[in-house]
Amino acid sequence: MKNIKLRNWLIIIVSIALVFIFSACEPSTAVEKTDPGETNTETPPKVETEIPPTLTPTQDVQKVILISEQGGDELTLSQVQSALETLTAEAGYALEILDQASLEAMTDVLLVVSVGEDIDVNSLAQRSPEVSFVAVDNGNAVPSGNVHVIGDPIVDQQNRAFMAGYLAALISEDYKVAALVPSEIDATEILLESFVIGARFFCGLCQPKYPPYQSFPQWQTIPVENLEEQYQSILDNFINSGVEVL
Repeated sequence: MKNIKLRNWLIIIVSIALVFIFSACEPSTAVEKTDPGETNTETPPKVETEIPPTLTPTQDVQKVILISEQGGDELTLSQVQSALETLTAEAGYALEILDQASLEAMTDVLLVVSVGEDIDVNSLAQRSPEVSFVAVDNGNAVPSGNVHVIGDPIVDQQNRAFMAGYLAALISEDYKVAALVPSEIDATEILLESFVIGARFFCGLCQPKYPPYQSFPQWQTIPVENLEEQYQSILDNFINSGVEVL
């Protein structure tokens, strides 16, 4: 907008300057020869018309809104807020940090960025189709025409489980690695699969060189409610298999 205003004023200034230049360069009107007894008729002075400046209508500054869930990931929220502060300052937008209940009337809002799973981004997007929404770390958000999803929590858990398996095999002396995962969570099978893939990505079949000769990596699920009753026995089985427990 600033560039447009500057361009408009430059056009006005150049136009006025050209009017004066052309007026100054106009040839004088030739005077016809008349008889000595006749008087010369003077040419009436030319009246210059001033060009009024074009007024550029002012527009309200468009806003970017950041909302987050109660008790969410403070680190992610801080990183997103820092990035938005930089981007909005460079683009000339206003950044507002609100709660979800304050989003009923969105005037001059360009973008809404939400952080956390407890925010129903798709419902907000349906009520305001002219606004773009970005959902960060929200596995319940569904991408649509004006909804964009960044950071799927399930994918993040898969990545962490993969790295856990890879690093466990990397630091182990004989590829004897194992995983212990809660059985109540929805992602139990995904986490176990990712852990195994990560370990085998480093050590292949993970065949130990020294006894006991067993298949690795190993894994076990355990209910959180009975953690104290079963935890030690499972660790003992891992230790008997040669797994180094940290």
